[in-house]
Amino acid sequence: MGGYFWKTVLVLGALSASGHCALSHQLLSYDEAVSQGVVLYNSKAEEDSFYRLLEAVPQPEWDPNSEGTQELKFTIKETVCPAEKEHSSDECNFREDGVVRECTATYFLGEKPPLAFVTCDAVEGIEEEEEDEEEKEEEEVRKWVMSSKRRVEPLVKWRRPHLSRSPLFVACLEEEIPRRHFMTQLGNVINARREGGLQRGGGRRRRRRRRRRRRRRRRRRRRRRRRRRRRRRRREEEEEEEEEEEEEEEEEEEEEEEEEKDYGVPDAL
Repeated sequence: MGGYFWKTVLVLGALSASGHCALSHQLLSYDEAVSQGVVLYNSKAEEDSFYRLLEAVPQPEWDPNSEGTQELKFTIKETVCPAEKEHSSDECNFREDGVVRECTATYFLGEKPPLAFVTCDAVEGIEEEEEDEEEKEEEEVRKWVMSSKRRVEPLVKWRRPHLSRSPLFVACLEEEIPRRHFMTQLGNVINARREGGLQRGGGRRRRRRRRRRRRRRRRRRRRRRRRRRRRRRRREEEEEEEEEEEEEEEEEEEEEEEEEKDYGVPDAL
């Protein structure tokens, strides 16, 4: 089948009542538009097999009296009959492993003769693209989850379960927990495990460790305060010494000026 490997098939042709020749503008009902879209695809797509209408999406907005551009969607499937001969829709049965195509037909009813533009996509190609996108998203989420766990794990020594069995990871994949809330959920799990450890009897050591940490923090704060006080005292002493030196220099300068006035040479008469 030549069209099996095409993801998208584009077909352009003139509308007609029988599917063979162009016709002047007349009323075009919804069923006639769908049937002419299928006929146009079979005549122009150059497929090996004949395609038959599988499902038509109902469109209440279709106006048979309109002379503008209208659009409708339908689904066709490959049949057992070859495409070389002309067949009616009732003669040919669907192939079991036949290709299914989702088509979108755009009708330009204002043209003379009216034209139709049909675009058909293979459903298998669409499903493969969606599966590839889902796999890429899962890989991104896995990388993000692993990186976040590696950052948190050495701090709390939390054993990471198997990734596929992790309820947090499953919930994150199912979009029940957004990525930005994943870390908060992870912290809640860690806190719950800590509380469970306290209830089991392993809380005394942790309490002692917390007390030791508090004492160490207090000691560090006291040392910092002492250092700050010493620095302030040194600065004040240095400032006082500088002020005393400046005062002594000023006094010496004043004494020298007074001596020059007292013992200076009188002016000649």
